[in-house]
Amino acid sequence: SLNKKIPVYGTLLEGENIYTANLSKNGIIIIGNEGKGISEDINSYITNRLFIPDFNTKNKSAESLNVSVAAAIVCSEFKRRK
Repeated sequence: SLNKKIPVYGTLLEGENIYTANLSKNGIIIIGNEGKGISEDINSYITNRLFIPDFNTKNKSAESLNVSVAAAIVCSEFKRRK
């Protein structure tokens, strides 16, 4: 199966902090939209669940980021670790 050979990363509210997670040099990144997130059908392919933590934990913040902002953060972190 594809997901056993190539890691599939998904951004979710429950997952491992992207800044401390072990990220591979290859893989597939799935990011859901702000309103509905990742569909259940697609969710079943995810092998590594990641979340983007709040910047300031003292203030209450939004549960979701704009999908383009989330994509930029995730891609930047993968690139930084390369």
